[in-house]
Amino acid sequence: MEVISLRSSFNRLNNFLAFRHIPFIIKSAIELSFFDILFDKAKTFEEIIEEANTDELTSKYVLDVLSGAGLLLEENNRYSLNIDAKEFLCRESESSQVFQFENLIDENSPYKDLTSVLKKEKVITSSKPNWAELKKMQEMRQSSVAGSQQDLYNFAFGIPLFRDMRKMCDLGGNSAYYSMPFLDANRDMESHVFDLPEVCEQAELINKDDNFSERLFFHGKNLDEDFDIGDDYDIVLASHFLYRKYVDKSLDEFFFKVNKALKPGGVFVSNHFGDNLVDDGKTLVALINLRTSLFGLKAHQIPRDALEKTLSKNGFANFAVCEYYVAQKGLHTMIFSAEKVKEV
Repeated sequence: MEVISLRSSFNRLNNFLAFRHIPFIIKSAIELSFFDILFDKAKTFEEIIEEANTDELTSKYVLDVLSGAGLLLEENNRYSLNIDAKEFLCRESESSQVFQFENLIDENSPYKDLTSVLKKEKVITSSKPNWAELKKMQEMRQSSVAGSQQDLYNFAFGIPLFRDMRKMCDLGGNSAYYSMPFLDANRDMESHVFDLPEVCEQAELINKDDNFSERLFFHGKNLDEDFDIGDDYDIVLASHFLYRKYVDKSLDEFFFKVNKALKPGGVFVSNHFGDNLVDDGKTLVALINLRTSLFGLKAHQIPRDALEKTLSKNGFANFAVCEYYVAQKGLHTMIFSAEKVKEV
């Protein structure tokens, strides 16, 4: 599966898919009186959730989505309504159109329980998706060709001495679709992909006839329980794998182990949603944060300074970054690299 060349970006169409859920979030905000609370004056986040008596984390992501959609204005932790929200989304307004949203029903919406979660009536329980489901694995693999693979491919050529590298490790790599840009850019490289045993079993079947099959090696294990991944790697890659470790404050321990796995001068590459977001990217990641919070994950983005600070403590330096708005095709991710400069 070689990296294909794209002439366009999937961002606009992806936004169509993601933003279609915003009316349901507006509906919940109306039901919990978020707009009514701000009808007369701007208020702080703390004042809003106290008056609404809503869950703190979920409320924060709802306000982020509404701000990204242009319905709220935020300055110094104080929120106010824009003119659209003030005239059409408040019950007190003479031009209120609240009824247009009150009757929205979609049992398939990922936000159908949002109001109950906000009201603390529904308890959020952490759930793990079935990453080994064949259809899901195929969908994620196909999704990666809409820009993410292309940006990793281009980023790889900026890594010092990349052409001389021979061995990489892909953590939580699923069916290796993020390893492939590196293998395509360097035909002498092999990738060792670590994921759950049931995922790796499916991944080997998916890749058995692939061009890179002879350079892909799958290792089935739960990395939370057993991080014995070997050593002597030129590159260690983590794509959308570290969000929970950031939330659990276990990045320090993780990067200590990554340092041990890398050769001197080896490179760690992170491919995650970052915090330097603008325009539609800010709204999209707010939606992702809100959606994943409903499944028990507190954040689905990692600030750049958190990566730099923790990596610096663990023997890394020479950071390089490609923000999504610099990249040509990718879907709002931040590609970040750090070089191992000393042992820990």
